[in-house]
Amino acid sequence: MVLVQKPDESGTNSRKGGTSEFKDHLLTEKREESDSSSKKEMTTKKFVVFLMKKFGMSKGKAMEEAFVHPNNRKIIMWLKKEIPEASFIAINDLLRHPDHAISQTSMLKEHSIPPSIRLVGVEPLNLKTNIKLSEKHKLPLVDRLEQMQFFMSKSSNVETNIETLKEKGLDPKQFVSALGASPSEFREFLDTPPEERTKLYHPIISRYKFLDDAMKKHFEYLITRLRPDEEKAFKEIEMNIEGNGGTTKNEMWEIFKKHVEHRHPGAALARLDVNVSYLVKDHGLERWEEMETLLNRPDLLHKYNGNSNRTLQ
Repeated sequence: MVLVQKPDESGTNSRKGGTSEFKDHLLTEKREESDSSSKKEMTTKKFVVFLMKKFGMSKGKAMEEAFVHPNNRKIIMWLKKEIPEASFIAINDLLRHPDHAISQTSMLKEHSIPPSIRLVGVEPLNLKTNIKLSEKHKLPLVDRLEQMQFFMSKSSNVETNIETLKEKGLDPKQFVSALGASPSEFREFLDTPPEERTKLYHPIISRYKFLDDAMKKHFEYLITRLRPDEEKAFKEIEMNIEGNGGTTKNEMWEIFKKHVEHRHPGAALARLDVNVSYLVKDHGLERWEEMETLLNRPDLLHKYNGNSNRTLQ
């Protein structure tokens, strides 16, 4: 389940103390660094050592990145501390909107949710609303995958589906993994007697296709701007789209990771997200939503029979 992300248009001043304090701290350090060139030089050396130690960069590459990021060094160090598994490429992508990255990470921490690159990229109001809903209804998000699935869901779907469950006297805790589904499909599923259910609905997923030959040609042009290994991956993805009339993000990922993951371990999925968003925004791909189904899975269906406390994994 993937959402097209938007930059934070609401600003960051409304966030609680952590964000503003951190930004004030950065401003103070920048003023101090400008007081003497020797002090700035020491800061550069410290940052180079950090890049070499935390990201496994060569000294030459670390020196290059240190001079590319004279104003974001402290943010990079802070984000790496808060999201230890994040690669440099993934963090670098977040720096397109540094205030957004700071505020989102701080908000997740405030609510005891482990920050991740993908959650930090969720549209701010959507993430904030889903956090409130999870706390209000005491929803059991049992693992990190389920957390990501829930918090990345469309919040309006979650709110509507919870209201539907309340109308039927059902407990939302038993349906956590399906709360992001479209309201019409969710109602259809609930109205089907448990013993007659032959399919299990999952939250809405995104599919991608070319609307016409002009869009396909534009796609082919846009991917020439990507890194060579990424361009090669998207050429294969293009063949998959043509052969099947469209593709999902999961199908893209199976292709993309073959070409990219070995070069950027831990960052390939974030790179895929960024590239797909770029292609959709620049009209190289058309995105639409549909309900994913798993047919004839009674081993999973019993988890939604109204008596189980378990949720779909």
